[in-house]
Amino acid sequence: MMYVNLSEGGKSKPFSFSRRSVVTRNRLKSMPASIEACQLTRMSKGVQYATSDEDARDWLSKNVKDWNTYPEEDREMAMDIALDKNQGVDVAKGLLENVQFSKDVEKRREERSESILDDYDAYHGGFGNDLAEDVFTLMKDSYVAGNQNVTLAGEYTQQEIQGAIDAIKAFIDNGDLTENITNVHFFSRQDKAAVGKGRVGDTLATRGVQANFIATWRGKKINVHVDTE
Repeated sequence: MMYVNLSEGGKSKPFSFSRRSVVTRNRLKSMPASIEACQLTRMSKGVQYATSDEDARDWLSKNVKDWNTYPEEDREMAMDIALDKNQGVDVAKGLLENVQFSKDVEKRREERSESILDDYDAYHGGFGNDLAEDVFTLMKDSYVAGNQNVTLAGEYTQQEIQGAIDAIKAFIDNGDLTENITNVHFFSRQDKAAVGKGRVGDTLATRGVQANFIATWRGKKINVHVDTE
């Protein structure tokens, strides 16, 4: 049970939530940017709650300040709470905007940064390829921030993509770089729109042809998208 101070009297109020199944983990990446003519919430015993993933996302995006700046994992957690008839959208909003929660997020980032530092330092600067270095660093930054899907700035040729893949592959042992950076694999070219992956999360941005650099950092799957020709 986690306690968050959401009351004026300063007393901590408990809340709980259960993580959704694997099937729903990537829901933030597949939701429409807007939802028209729908009832976003319902009431149950005085609690206002969302009735679907889409409604929860839409209500929170409209009512939580700087919604899109929160890590994916925290937005998913807030959506779980918003869907709970015993907690609802107001608790979800209050949690994200709570000062102590913001401090907890920063503490979590510091802990992640420290936990992966040795693994990162073991290879940082050693790939001998600029793109490989940029991808590796972005993976680390994404893990620390709590984000799973990120896009590297710029556009690269297939030759550059393959060069980066080869540079990283040279250090992989049975799919792993270290015991904490595992299941490293790649897709050198994929037309995202053609395979139904053209949307970027719950934004209006779209993806075209991209390469993917994928690895699991301390149990968290990180996918770096790289635009290519």
